[in-house]
Amino acid sequence: MPTLLIVSTSPGAGKTAVGCWIAAKFVAAGRKPALTSAFVRAGTAGERDPEAMARLVPGSAPGTPTRIQTTFPQLAQIPGAAAAINRLSDRAAPIIVEGLSGSPELNLRLAEELDAQILIVAAWGDDPLAAARTFGRRTLGVIYNALPRYREHTLRTKSVPALDAAGVPFLGAIPDDRHLLAVTITELAAHLDGKIVDGEDRADGLVDYFLVGGNIWDWGVHYFGTRENAAAVIRGDRPDIQMAALATPIKALVLTAGKPPVPIQYVQYEAREEGVPLITVPHDTHKTAARLETVQERARFDHPGKLLRLQQIAEGAVSFGRIEESLAVGAVR
Repeated sequence: MPTLLIVSTSPGAGKTAVGCWIAAKFVAAGRKPALTSAFVRAGTAGERDPEAMARLVPGSAPGTPTRIQTTFPQLAQIPGAAAAINRLSDRAAPIIVEGLSGSPELNLRLAEELDAQILIVAAWGDDPLAAARTFGRRTLGVIYNALPRYREHTLRTKSVPALDAAGVPFLGAIPDDRHLLAVTITELAAHLDGKIVDGEDRADGLVDYFLVGGNIWDWGVHYFGTRENAAAVIRGDRPDIQMAALATPIKALVLTAGKPPVPIQYVQYEAREEGVPLITVPHDTHKTAARLETVQERARFDHPGKLLRLQQIAEGAVSFGRIEESLAVGAVR
């Protein structure tokens, strides 16, 4: 049974994203992969929820992870988790399993129970060689994630040669892309203690950037048009600046504490015409901007738009053919 265990060098390195991308590639090739997590902490959900992962990749089959109370499972729980994963072979192949972050010994034990190959996803700046040595012959290869634009030379001259010298296959590097760290308008409103007062039907849109409209010396339309997929943050009592923002392709309009506390009628009308959700927040502009510094902590790989972007930037950057060949999967009818 072809099984791939995807692990990462650190939390948030991108193993969920890579797992979904690989599953989508197999679906496109006419196969029916299973997409699951080995473990999930009891009472939690989100990016490690196999049902959510399978919904993101239509045509894949979800599995049921073993629920644990702590960050890492007990060694005695490994065989039971492996047995649950192995049962997926009756209805799907290959089986793609999201493993643990930062626990090579437990991941190796799980891979042995599954007879799985291990794909290491390393955030740029992490060193995957220690994990690769632990996994030994089960290491399928390494994918670097979030490679900064100006680190390609370092990748070619240092990172890849180090992997080659250790006999660890380099499978590619996914470029750094802000859209993969975007938050939805719903997540943005929640993070700012805000309320979506108009445009809730478009609240699943993704926001990459934030433009704060305070004392804008340049022409407002020019300023708010400098970024794509941006939300404009403007005082609630500045309809002039709000209208300038609405003349550009912004994704959301955040109105900070001001008077009146609700959008002015003609601003609300224009926002509806342009399809721009309106969010009101109780904080002033300064505090709102400060809270935006941590908004990406809410980012999860759980949106079709993120999978589409990943498919675009990973094409040609990561060798899916080597993954496919290693798993040697036939089409599932």
